[in-house]
Parts: sequence; C-alpha cells; structure tokens
Amino acid sequence: MNPALHISYDDMVRNYASRRGLINSSTAAVELSVGEARMFSVWLSNAIKEAWDKPRGKDWVWPFTVTSNSALAVTDGVIALADISYGPWFSLWSSDPRVATASGYRVPIRMHDTSGIYPQTDLGAVFALYVPRAPEFDSTAWTNSTAVTAGGVRYDSTTGQCYRAVINVPATAIPLTNTTYWEEQLIPKNFNDYLTLSTFGMYHTTSGQHETAGKYAADALDDLENEFIACYRDSPTGSGKPLYAGGLWR
Repeated sequence: MNPALHISYDDMVRNYASRRGLINSSTAAVELSVGEARMFSVWLSNAIKEAWDKPRGKDWVWPFTVTSNSALAVTDGVIALADISYGPWFSLWSSDPRVATASGYRVPIRMHDTSGIYPQTDLGAVFALYVPRAPEFDSTAWTNSTAVTAGGVRYDSTTGQCYRAVINVPATAIPLTNTTYWEEQLIPKNFNDYLTLSTFGMYHTTSGQHETAGKYAADALDDLENEFIACYRDSPTGSGKPLYAGGLWR
C-alpha cells in the first residue's frame, strides 16, 4: 500500500473521540479511558478486516491493497510461509509483469500446505502480486525493551501508528523502523469514513442503542459501497481487476 495514501491510527482515534465528545476543548487531548481505547482498537481491527475482505475473490479486489514482492526464494521447490506474510495470493511470475516491456510468464501454483506454496517451476526466485492480511491495531504502548511475540501489535505515540511484529521481537532495544522485526499498520484513506461510522456504530451497539447503531452501520456500508464503485470504475480498463495477464491489465 502506498504510504502517501493512508491515515494514521491516531487520526482514527481522534475521529472516534470527536464523535463521542471526548476531546478536551482546552487542551485538544483525547480523553478515552484505557478500556475505551482497547475496545476501539478491537472494533477498528474488525471493521477494517471486514472492508479489506469484502470484495475478495477471483473477480475483484481493492486495487490499492495490492503488494508486490520480487525476491521470493523457491527453496527445494517451496516458498516458505515465513516469506509470504500469510496473505491471499494473486499470482506468481517469472519477473515483474507490471513494467511496459514485461516478458515474464505466469508461474502456476501446484499446491500449498503448512510448509508453504509450491510453484510449478525450476526458478530459484519468483515475483509475486498479492494482498497482505488486513492491518491490525492495539492501544498497548510500545516500549523499546519489552519482548513481543510474532503477530503482536504495539502503538507508538511518537508516530501515531501501530506496528505488528513480523517475527518474535526479543527484549532488546529494536526500533519500530527495523522492518525485519516490525511492519507498520497502514489505514487506506478510502476507508476513513466507513471506519469512523462503523466503529461509532459498534459503540452504540455495546451501549444498547441498537436503532442508532443500525443507522450508523447502514451509513458505513453505503460509504463502503461508494468507494467500491469508485475504485472499480477507476481501475485499469475499468474492469476492477488489478491483475496482469496476456499482456494486459485485467
């Protein structure tokens, strides 16, 4: 995902807090309790996963979520799970298919299991187009001397972002900028209104205000549908399929 097209976790917290009337009018500080902040991070993770996965399938995906990896090693005929971010795969290629002079060919996938993905090729490395798993969020503050298991998420008040541990992070001072250990959790701007409405609807559900919650949930889905239509219309050739095959984006 292009980092220039994202908003921060702090942005979403402030959007939510402003709707709750929990921004101090004098200091502009967000006044969510520890419990409220924890609930919001769970709601936000659930909402963005729902949006992330909603158009998933052979026919269409969100074009702005497509990621590439040009250095996937094929060792003894398999691409290890540790190398693929556990994301749903689009396609494997002998070389980057996106360049104008692309001459690479698509590499079939023979099978996959708990060891990884088995491409049908003798190549030692392949290029991949795929969608990584949805971002996750947590209000737990990061400290530079606390161990974090792989998959754990920490919040950094300096950047206003959340980071997920790619692998186990030992209890040593490993900065969040170290991409071997940490992965920044980006929120697409396209989801801004949807996520704000959706999380506020979840708040009303837990508060027992089901009629109001239903209205926010409906508005959230309307906004997501509008984004869906816009992205589908603006995708290559208007097809909504950001996949390259047969010399054309389809």
